[in-house]
Amino acid sequence: MIYIIILKNEVLSEYIFLFKKYLLYLQYKLSVMEKEVKSNVEEVGRLMEHSEEKKLKQLFRLYFEGCELAGMPAKEHCSVITFGITNLGFKKFKDRIKMTITLERPGLLIGKAGKTIDGLTAYLTRLSDFPVKIEIKESKLWN
Repeated sequence: MIYIIILKNEVLSEYIFLFKKYLLYLQYKLSVMEKEVKSNVEEVGRLMEHSEEKKLKQLFRLYFEGCELAGMPAKEHCSVITFGITNLGFKKFKDRIKMTITLERPGLLIGKAGKTIDGLTAYLTRLSDFPVKIEIKESKLWN
């Protein structure tokens, strides 16, 4: 009877050892999978940011050059080229997008009493997934 109990204890200890070993293996596999998921989520985030950036650039150009397509009356300065844009920058926050426009002639983009920039901000916010805040910087390219 004692021999059977010792044998059972040895078998149980062997099973416990194997179970612990298997548990460590599963923990390792889980950590590897978590790292893969995290890198995939980051990659998807980068792709989403890139597509959102591209969408905002297209909407920006459409606002000024596709006036009839956007359902707006034609303007005197409908060409983006007249602004002398040197850079369009985007920074995405969790609740909004900050668009930085660096250009040679900021007065044209701002418009009389800020009507043009306010209209652009409302247009971009309405057609994008997040509220858009526009920051304007004057280009010091030739100064």
